[in-house]
Amino acid sequence: MTSTAPPCHKRYFTPLDICIDALAENRLVFDLVCPECGHRFRGSVSEAALGPARRGASPPEIRCAGCLQPAALSGPEVRNLFERKLTEALETAEADDDRAGLERLGLVIAQAVELLEPWVMIFVVGFMAQAIGHYLQNTHLLLIRLRKALAEPPLLLAFPPRAEANQYLTRLWRQRFIISPAVLVAYNILSARSGHRRSHPKIRLRFDYYAPDLDNLSGHGALVPNITPPRHSRHLIDLREWYWRDDGLGEVTDPAEPLPFAFGEEDRAAGRRWLESKGLEDREFVCFLGRDDTYTRGTHDPNHWMHNSYRNMDIQNYVPAMEWLAERSVPSIRLGFMAASRLETEKREILDYACSGERTEFLDLYLSARCLFYVSSGSGLGLMARMAHRPLLYVNMCQYTAHTILVPGAVVIFKKMWGRREGRFLSIREVFERHLESCYLPAFFEEAGVDFVENSPEEIRASVEEMWRRVRGDWVETEEEKKLQAAYLDLRREYYPGYAPGQDGRLGYSFLKMNPYLLADA
Repeated sequence: MTSTAPPCHKRYFTPLDICIDALAENRLVFDLVCPECGHRFRGSVSEAALGPARRGASPPEIRCAGCLQPAALSGPEVRNLFERKLTEALETAEADDDRAGLERLGLVIAQAVELLEPWVMIFVVGFMAQAIGHYLQNTHLLLIRLRKALAEPPLLLAFPPRAEANQYLTRLWRQRFIISPAVLVAYNILSARSGHRRSHPKIRLRFDYYAPDLDNLSGHGALVPNITPPRHSRHLIDLREWYWRDDGLGEVTDPAEPLPFAFGEEDRAAGRRWLESKGLEDREFVCFLGRDDTYTRGTHDPNHWMHNSYRNMDIQNYVPAMEWLAERSVPSIRLGFMAASRLETEKREILDYACSGERTEFLDLYLSARCLFYVSSGSGLGLMARMAHRPLLYVNMCQYTAHTILVPGAVVIFKKMWGRREGRFLSIREVFERHLESCYLPAFFEEAGVDFVENSPEEIRASVEEMWRRVRGDWVETEEEKKLQAAYLDLRREYYPGYAPGQDGRLGYSFLKMNPYLLADA
């Protein structure tokens, strides 16, 4: 006798298998176990049943082939099953160097993205991996936005980047993404299908689109709105073609946000052994990173390093600050890759790791996440320290809005701008009035008759001392410091109405005292 009781939507079939070959043929077939009678059978879901579910209705039910009772499929179980089966198939194809198999699995992924949508959201992602800062920050911000937007965790698939700033970081991202060449096949299929190239309506990624305008500024390029949005469909997220809005940086550095990956135990042991070999196993240390052209000349298009050369600094200007720390038995570790020159110091407490021959991609990230605080001229590796919630001192910064770096625990000091016509340094107000506070292209500075002057060794040493005292809890904020900080934030609000200032980040007080002209007309 057939039961007339309404179906219980809490009953779920147990999925034993999903037919990968059927997915390639645009069919959805499962091997299931009935929760009522225990019958094992092969069930399928029709395209007609999937349509309403894609438009927001409940996922379709399936009737048991034995007792004819309806039951549903659990989204998490479908996700886990498909992830396991796909991973196994990809590993086999890659181990056998089976290109035809990988292409077929790319088709499987493209079909599964749509067929499985009633149970699990699947996204196909292209990493922005050539610059380590973007590889860290953009990817982490994507994970945060997806988590906030979706009730259930999505399945994230990515294809290997052509150029990686840090291959070890790709290993870490495998904790959150399935990374395979087959995903590029799926990306191309889905991209060809996406006529309107719309983002998923729930994600609201909020990107700015920019493209070079080579007809302006004598070929230097300009940041102008791109009339053609980047390639992006409902299930495609291409981080290579997107520039994140600055309002996302606070999400990445939110103290409540943990690191999106974990170092493996074997790697952590290797990190501890390296620290022990330097006598640092139980000691606090400070990381220093200074930007120069050597790395970008070797890894980037000439237009990139030429346009960013004004951000470089002389690494020797760090030495007095490092020696000040050494006098207090605080070791300094100079980070970097393809460094232009060695540090000129005899202090044993100062480790020139960048020129030691011991540098590894793992240690770059591990040391950045372990330091007492981090001193940076704005290079991308510093994002690892930010994501690990290490306090940061930014020196030689060229963008006076500082909107990307005034984050909790950060202290910022600027390169000074020398006005050729004035024959003097410009105040912060004058920089804002000339619209130079957020420029990134040297042609603008050249046209304005402005030259950058690096922070002096004395300014950096004083700022490092200030940062050390802040981290130790010895720093006492004076009324004068409060007034100077408020004057700077008022300037930002004046020129950027409605723009929320950074929270807890601040300009270096020692630097402001040494350069009173900066806020004299605030």
